[in-house]
Formats: sequence, C-alpha cells, structure tokens
Amino acid sequence: MNARIALVVAVLAGCTNTVATPGAPIARGAALRAELAFDGYVVPLNAIELRAPQNTFRVGNWNSDSSWIKLLELVDDGETVKAGDVIAKFEFPGDRAKTYVLEQIRSAEAQRDNSGITQEAEVDRLKADERHKRLDAERAELDTQRRGVVSERDWELAKISYQQAVFDADASGEHRDAVKRALQAESAFHDRNVDRAQSLQTRYDTYSKMFAVHATHDGVVRHAFHKRRGRKVEKGDGMPAGMHFASLAKDKKVWVQFFVPEAQYNELEGAKEFLVEATTATASVPVTVERIEEFPQELGFLKNADGLPNAREKAYVVWATFAAQPEKLSAGVEVRVRKR
Repeated sequence: MNARIALVVAVLAGCTNTVATPGAPIARGAALRAELAFDGYVVPLNAIELRAPQNTFRVGNWNSDSSWIKLLELVDDGETVKAGDVIAKFEFPGDRAKTYVLEQIRSAEAQRDNSGITQEAEVDRLKADERHKRLDAERAELDTQRRGVVSERDWELAKISYQQAVFDADASGEHRDAVKRALQAESAFHDRNVDRAQSLQTRYDTYSKMFAVHATHDGVVRHAFHKRRGRKVEKGDGMPAGMHFASLAKDKKVWVQFFVPEAQYNELEGAKEFLVEATTATASVPVTVERIEEFPQELGFLKNADGLPNAREKAYVVWATFAAQPEKLSAGVEVRVRKR
C-alpha cells in the first residue's frame, strides 16, 4: 500500500512540475498559432465577376435541362479589353431548339397562307352569289313594270317575287359581310400565331447571345481560380452554370480573400496583419485586414466545392489588402494566409 501511495505522489509531482515549467504553455500556444493557416485566393480589387451563363432555357415547348457548359474561347489572362469586346464564348447546345423554332415558324406561316387562300376563295364565292341575286332582283323589278300588260294576279305575284329577290340579295350581302368579319378574325388568329412563332426566334436569339460574354467597360481580364480543378480557368474547361470564370478589373490591383473557420474566429480578434504566400512558393507578403463578412457560410459554398471533407463547416470570409502590390501573386492564385 505504501508503495502505491508513493507511486501516485510521484506521478502527481511530475505533472505539477510539467505545468509549472516557466514559458512552456505560452511557447506551445505560439507554435500552434504559427502553424495555423487559412485557405484563400488572390482576387482583383476593382473588378466585377463574370459568370457562366444559365444553360437551362425554354423556347415554346422545347427546353434544355443541361446545367454544365463548356468554355470555347477566353481572352488571355491580363489582357486589356475595350467595352463591347468579346471576353468569352461558351458552347450553345441550341441547334435542336433552332430547328424546332424554324419548324414552328414555317408551320404557322403555312397555316396563315392556306387560310388566306381559302378565305379569298370564300369571299369571291359570296360576292358572286350576291351579284347573281342582285341580278335576279333587277329582273324581278322589270316584271313589276308590266302592270296592265299582264293580269292583276300575275302583277301581284311579280311584286312578291321582286320583294323576295331583294330580300335574298340583301341577306346575301349581310351574310358575305358576316363571313368576311369571321374570316378577318381567323386571319388575325393566324397572324398572331405567326407573331408568336417569330417571337420564339427572338427568344432563341436572346438566349444564344448570352453565351458570348462581352466587356461592359474598358478593363483588364483576370481568370478566376477553378476550385474544382485546383488551377486557373482555361479554355476548354467545363463548368456549372453560374460559376465565376473570370473578372473584368478596372486596373491590375489585387487583394486577398481568405476563409477563417467559425471555430477559429477568435484568431481574428484584434489581428490586423497577416502573411500571404502562394501554395507553390515560400516567400510571404504582408497584408492588412480590411473587412470581415458579418455571417459565416459553408466552405463548400464559398469554395464552390461541395465534395470537400469539410464542405459543411462554416467559415468567415476575410478581405485583406497588400501594403504594396505583389509582383509574383497574380489574380486567380491560391494562397495560404498566416498570422503575422
């Protein structure tokens, strides 16, 4: 029993001596902070983001349900462009939609033309019928002028025949007018169908133009970091609709966007100075925190990579500026950020 007590006392004494060693806990904490690094990217400072167009669209009863899109053309990284210049072109899988639109237009125009021919023939037939009945009325009127030549009974019959002929002629004219109005309504219906079909062409053209991205102002093109491939975006890459593939910057200035997990948010408290280094380099460049986004978001969303092991972990977005613009860190580069 005495031996056991002696052993416990010795262990406790050893633990006490370890904790009491001057400077040990502080040194360990400093080492942990030095090892702590956050993922980030170099991004243009004064720029707008350019995103892949929406590849799901509807034209009449035809619709596309593809969400991925291929980048066919892309201006070189760092190239200066003018407002209106084409920066990028994406594959537009709308050939089948174009065939559908043309078929709809041809069908509507054919129905309109066939209806027009039928209407014209029907109106001509009604006009001829009315003219025939007008002639019958004129002949019947001549018979009413034979009073005194024929018997009174025949004259009365002639008057009745004349009135009947006039009634038939007037009724024929009214019928012609009614049919003409109905045919005009039918013609307007077919014209409307043609307009609707032609509007599909306008809609198709609008969609197709979205697959060519134009510069909204003079500036510098900066390729974005392709987070799924671990490099800058390149011509020929496939990407989901809405993905940030490039930026149009007013100048060549850059800053840093990095992500601090919610559990390590206390590392930001009072910290303004950080060091930035590219993942492929050892030299570091100092930056100063400018702002911190108010609410944390999931890393999978921030990095556009839901396949990450920690995709559901929440992190704060931090923006920091360089004291002097770096020469070796260009926009679209992946970096690591450490406390200074």
